[in-house]
Amino acid sequence: MLPMRLLDVMTEARLHSGCAVLPPTSLPRLRDDIETLPADLVTFYRSCGGATLFMGQAGEVQVLAPEDVIPANPVIAGDPGWDDPTSRSAYLVARTSSGEFVTVDLSVDRPDRVLDSFSELHGVVGSWPVIAPSFEAFLVSVWQTRGDHLYWAPRAAPSSCSSPTPMRSDDPLRPAMRPSAARSAPVAHSHRHSLECCSMRISAAERRNPSSGRRDQRHRPVPHGSC
Repeated sequence: MLPMRLLDVMTEARLHSGCAVLPPTSLPRLRDDIETLPADLVTFYRSCGGATLFMGQAGEVQVLAPEDVIPANPVIAGDPGWDDPTSRSAYLVARTSSGEFVTVDLSVDRPDRVLDSFSELHGVVGSWPVIAPSFEAFLVSVWQTRGDHLYWAPRAAPSSCSSPTPMRSDDPLRPAMRPSAARSAPVAHSHRHSLECCSMRISAAERRNPSSGRRDQRHRPVPHGSC
């Protein structure tokens, strides 16, 4: 099976009820001869005049109309950044539903790289992530999520306490936290969880032996950081 290409995405998007594809109008305009319009962007804007993919979903992405593909620095940083060779040729190309921009590098030296231009990351050396090697790769990756999420954005990790470990038959009061989760948890969380586990052990022991008025000696407080 051949890999999906840019025009395949646009063909499917036109048939998708959650997508809107505008008719073609023009190509984006560049400022000078040290910038270039990559072939995949030319193909896209000859095919359509922009598109919104997966409207109303978590992974909604709006690919901008050609007249809105403009230098990013004045919009995001409030400064043209002429002296910054890294960001001066970054152009706005897409936007998420939360209003954050995605940019494409149109410099002759680094053409077609797509970057996450979240306002706190844009242009920051060492922290400005390249999220696709080309605009075509970006568009295909967005399409493959089917709107479920933004593929380049970090996704929330499941809580370390959300899935208790099955209890052993010989230890019905075994704490619920998995060892692997305990190793990865911050110290403050581990300490708090230790106290919670201890409380669970005490109350469970008292329920098993309510007449004793004290907890069974087998259920000692758990040392700090372990649970």
